[in-house]
Amino acid sequence: SFSICWSVDGVGRTNPSSLPAVYGPTFDYTIGSLTVGGPDTGVLIKAVINRPFAIPVAGTQLSESNRIIILASNKQCGSAGLDGTIVTTAPGVPQEIEGVWTFPDVVISRSGPYRVCFAAVDATRRTDF
Repeated sequence: SFSICWSVDGVGRTNPSSLPAVYGPTFDYTIGSLTVGGPDTGVLIKAVINRPFAIPVAGTQLSESNRIIILASNKQCGSAGLDGTIVTTAPGVPQEIEGVWTFPDVVISRSGPYRVCFAAVDATRRTDF
């Protein structure tokens, strides 16, 4: 979570509490907060071909409407033209277990590196991921 701050003067002044002096607006008031929702990244998942496995997704403000798609590692999430490059879509709705949303019973039929793409809503277009 982040703070949203506001500067009274807006034109900048010397901030005397900084060494060396910093020139620019001094943000005197906190006017709100910002929480950026989404999954944690950098997770490595190992699986065996043709055997069901689960994909856990932890993060901030996740819900059962979230979806994932699995692509070959040379494809980019959110790119147009993903139809035909899909390896598998995780079945059904994720289950929440101790604050982590898990997509169960995923099966991949070819070995190799893959990319897991995330959509915040029940996506209908491949560019939503």
